[in-house]
Amino acid sequence: MGVDRTDYIVYGWKLPANYFETKGIDIWGDKFLRYIEGWEGEKYTIIKDGMCGKYCVFGLMITQANEEGFEFFEITNDSLSPIELTDKFKEVFGFTDESIGYPKHLVFTHWS
Repeated sequence: MGVDRTDYIVYGWKLPANYFETKGIDIWGDKFLRYIEGWEGEKYTIIKDGMCGKYCVFGLMITQANEEGFEFFEITNDSLSPIELTDKFKEVFGFTDESIGYPKHLVFTHWS
């Protein structure tokens, strides 16, 4: 069994791995595949850690890098406002949750 490494920069939320399950949402359903699989033209993403089960990320995909890592990448503040991202969360999942706070720029390595 091989292990793939992908590095991400996402503007969004790092949530507990079971966050959506506790809300009665099956993120593996067809409705969410475009975000999980990164369909062409889709700028939002859902990344769930299936190896250690420690997180689920939702947000705007800024960039990703596979085995070679990142080149220099400049993050600008004009990519998306927190209100726009919160509105997208509500559009995708059908609810808002103030307890998750404001979105943040997340830089992380994901193993799959």
